[in-house]
Order: sequence, then C-alpha cells, then structure tokens
Amino acid sequence: MVGTSGQVALDLDNPKAIGVFGYMGSGKSYLLGTLVESALIPIPGINSLPAPLAVVIFNYRRHSADRFELSSFAHPNPDRSDRERLEQMYQASPRGVEDIHVLCLP
Repeated sequence: MVGTSGQVALDLDNPKAIGVFGYMGSGKSYLLGTLVESALIPIPGINSLPAPLAVVIFNYRRHSADRFELSSFAHPNPDRSDRERLEQMYQASPRGVEDIHVLCLP
C-alpha cells in the first residue's frame, strides 16, 4: 500500500491477540506502535474509537539496558515535519498517551 491512499481497517469491537513478526528492520515496532496508538487514542480524521481500549504489551529484552521502542508513547511526536504532515493531510495533532503503567521484574 506504499504510495497509495488506501485505508486499512481493524475491527476492535472484541478482544484480540495480535502477534507481529518479521525480520529486523521490517517495521514491526512501527506497526505495533500504530496499532496500539489507534487503540488508545481517539484521533479525529485518523481513526474511529468511541472509547480507549486496554492494551497489554509483553516485551522481552535479552539485555535490560536495551531501549523499549514504545516508551515514547508518553510524549507527542516532536518531529516538526511529521507534525506538519499530520496536520496538513489529516487535520490532526500529535499527543502522548496519558495513562501508562509499566510492570517489570526487580
């Protein structure tokens, strides 16, 4: 769908278990982030979400110092060109997820 204006739909009316698999650099984290953001934040012009859903992400890191990509959800996208494109194409503004709970082993 690259280069098209096609729409993608995901029915979130019922609970789902979704696995995202692929090679390193294939866009797994980006796809997961998009799905999670769309399930947590109603964004006029982008999605249709009557109420935020509950999302649970299980994440394993071989080394505890490795970065967890989705930790950036708490803050809106700071990239100026991304913000401009979002506003111009979809009349939407970026924002962060407000209610995040992280559970980890001590």
